[in-house]
Amino acid sequence: MERRGFLQSVLSGTAVAAFGKVAPAGTSTKAEVVRVEGAAVRTGKHQFDTARLSGMLDRTMMRLTNTDTPEKAWRGLFSPKDVVGLKLNCLAGRYLSTHPVFVE
Repeated sequence: MERRGFLQSVLSGTAVAAFGKVAPAGTSTKAEVVRVEGAAVRTGKHQFDTARLSGMLDRTMMRLTNTDTPEKAWRGLFSPKDVVGLKLNCLAGRYLSTHPVFVE
């Protein structure tokens, strides 16, 4: 997917997840990208339907991990003992950065 298409997808209410393995410097690995689209995710200029957005994230994670429930998907990636941190990148500005409601 080209950068322009990716940005248009993200801005129009598409959940995209990409995961790859951490590789030593000088080596390369393949990352898997999953794209899930949902209708009526935006409810206003800067507002989203959080229930629909949550469902999109669940479907994204299930496709990425090839599981049939969101719980199995998340448990396949993380254990209850893991601490997971999310970093929001806001350098791109208001319209290109990850929206806080998605991280919540």
